[in-house]
Amino acid sequence: MYSVLRFRNLPDDETIARIGQLANETIPGLYDGPDREEGRISVSLADNDDWAVHTAGLQDRLQALAAVILAAKAAGATLEIDIAIWDKDYYVRWLTEYTVGTSLLRRLAADEIELCISIYGVKRR
Repeated sequence: MYSVLRFRNLPDDETIARIGQLANETIPGLYDGPDREEGRISVSLADNDDWAVHTAGLQDRLQALAAVILAAKAAGATLEIDIAIWDKDYYVRWLTEYTVGTSLLRRLAADEIELCISIYGVKRR
């Protein structure tokens, strides 16, 4: 599993650079440049295959990035967490469940962060 925080709809290159710099001041090396999609940047939040550890990491990073999140929202950005789940994360099980706990849901709601879950590796007929 791998998760990123996306800052979308940033109005200009100056704002992108300012938000990226603030992210790096908060967590050195976190921001490494704009996304291919115009007006968007992404920063890594968590990279752990254990769901409990992964979601705890998400909450820790969101807490650490609180000032960055506020600055981005003040600049008009919309925010999204994208949790990528790969086939190796679920393929060996008959049933796989990932519960998003209430504390993380409250945090996302309070910061007005959308949740996207991307599931990779599933073949459709």
